[in-house]
Amino acid sequence: GGGGGAADAAHAELSAAQRFAALLDDENSSAVEVFASPHVGAALADPTSKIHTWLAKPRVLDELFAHVNFLVPPPPEPAPAATDDDINAGGDDAAAATSNRPKDSAFRQQRLRAWQPILTPCPVISFFFAVGLVFVPLGALLLVASDSVYERVYRYDNLPGCRLCEPSTGGTEKCARTHDERPCNVVVNIELPPGQTELAPPVYLYYQLTNYYQNHRRYVKSRDDSQLRGEQISYSAAKTSCDPLVSANGTESDADVYLPCGLIAASMYNDTWRTLDYIGANCTSGGGGTRVPISAEGIAWPSDKAFKFQNPKPNADGMIVGQPLPNVPPDSPLRNFTLTDEDFIVWMRTAGLPDFRKLYGVIRQPLRAGCYAFRVTNRYPVWQFAGTKSIVISTTSWAGARNPFLGYAYSIVGAVCLLIALAFLVMHCVRPRKLGDLSKLRWTRT
Repeated sequence: GGGGGAADAAHAELSAAQRFAALLDDENSSAVEVFASPHVGAALADPTSKIHTWLAKPRVLDELFAHVNFLVPPPPEPAPAATDDDINAGGDDAAAATSNRPKDSAFRQQRLRAWQPILTPCPVISFFFAVGLVFVPLGALLLVASDSVYERVYRYDNLPGCRLCEPSTGGTEKCARTHDERPCNVVVNIELPPGQTELAPPVYLYYQLTNYYQNHRRYVKSRDDSQLRGEQISYSAAKTSCDPLVSANGTESDADVYLPCGLIAASMYNDTWRTLDYIGANCTSGGGGTRVPISAEGIAWPSDKAFKFQNPKPNADGMIVGQPLPNVPPDSPLRNFTLTDEDFIVWMRTAGLPDFRKLYGVIRQPLRAGCYAFRVTNRYPVWQFAGTKSIVISTTSWAGARNPFLGYAYSIVGAVCLLIALAFLVMHCVRPRKLGDLSKLRWTRT
């Protein structure tokens, strides 16, 4: 019985091998049938097997590519999204994994529509021409507007009668004599072009300081904005914001805190020259002519006056500036100023460069040509840091104050753009570059 079963198995194995060989010989055999046979592995490993010749047939290759899904195992199914129950059950690790996952939105996944221009010669040349044709006339208009502004600068700290530091003629001392205050007359001559007899109002007056670094970090930080808004602050708060000039005599009492505190307020410009006389054509006269009113109203920004600077309550603790403070002499008009004083507000807006101007007054009537005398009370020392002080008389145009830089910048940029456009146009006409077919781009297909 055992021998008969082995013989039957051998016969069945021989029959399967014969059927596999018959499939390889059959011209119409299916690739699915061949690869379903258990003998295909041994046949592929045998270099003398007919299966290699069978695989080289075009019909078989086409059928294999058509049934590639039959030969390649399917990809694994994606894992289901985690639910709230899964997160709670998974603990902190699962919660952290889902919390870092960005939302499936067009913005988060960078699927927003975008436009990328194709820079062909014609649009590029047109763009440069357009920029040049706009910038060159605009630059010319700005230059004309800047040239129409009348501006004169008159330095007065070095005049013989105004010097706080009288220079030494010998020895090592820089000053032979110093003064805390010196009144003097600064005579200016307003010369106008032919055909123009007066300066149209408003005429702006500025004081100009040089070599004065208001942008120094320690200087800029030495102020307390809450105190400037009228709020009462303690000594500890003032020490943090206004150091090193915090309180009178360095005491740690709230009642001795300066109002306002800090280096900016203490170093306020305190020269006065709001008395201006017209003395006619003779500039050697010492004054006594027609008085020209100078207004200090409206020189500060309205937003600063409304929101950033308010006077403290009458009974607030602190040492008002009316008490002794550096650069505020007893008879100075600034002795009892308030935090809403516009001169003070203008000074507290610090400059970013060492040479700067700040608005001091406005003349709101026509200013005829001729000589004028400013009655200056010189108090502000600048000789210690080699600085200078000047009076600036200026008008404005529709483009603002005198500033030729903007006009030159627009003109130069416009001229360069026109030159580039001409160069590109010549290159495009003489040696045009062969362009690709834009219709082949994916986003241009319909």
